[in-house]
Amino acid sequence: MDAILAVLVLVQDKPEELFAAVERKIVDAKTLRCKAKVEGTAKGTKSEFTGEAKFKSGNRMWFDLPGADGGKGRTCRIVCDGKERSLDGGRGEPSRDAAPEGFAAAVRLIVVRAGWVFVPVMAEGEGKPEDILKVSDFKLAADERIGERRVRVVEYTLKADVGRELKLGVRLFIDAERLVPLKRETEDAGLGMKMSEAWSDVVLDGEIADADFALPAKK
Repeated sequence: MDAILAVLVLVQDKPEELFAAVERKIVDAKTLRCKAKVEGTAKGTKSEFTGEAKFKSGNRMWFDLPGADGGKGRTCRIVCDGKERSLDGGRGEPSRDAAPEGFAAAVRLIVVRAGWVFVPVMAEGEGKPEDILKVSDFKLAADERIGERRVRVVEYTLKADVGRELKLGVRLFIDAERLVPLKRETEDAGLGMKMSEAWSDVVLDGEIADADFALPAKK
């Protein structure tokens, strides 16, 4: 036990290793259940989304991110039962095709590395998220508190090639005890964009019924 604690302390003092440990915990969990509230502005236009997601080993996932962008309603619902996936962007009949290998794990990585709003942008694209979403310039900021929880704050640069090249400054707030995200702040001064993402109800390795990943019936 002492050796495990020593390793944990060492990791938490190195921002890049701390960030990598959080990514592994989210991506490698047998199951993951979480929610998020996302608020942002870009050149005076406000956006707000409320997300919920469930993941289970076997390439299964359920992701829902409804909200509004500039006063216009938006939606994104993705369901994958391990063999097929359904993608609903709120524009007519959801698309349906064979699920790429590792699709659910890729979405987990997008969520933890870049944020929930990147999922609708990248879900149907090609390429590995780790190649498209590059992270660098890690720094450890002063600890903070969210409620009763001690929070480690990792700052990093995110370069994202998602049809246009973005360079974002990110602050990820990490539960020091559980090593899961609690909040993310993202900014691009050039685009006049700021975004805040608050995570909640994060449950790892809990029970999730297979039925929760059933694809919607075809109309």
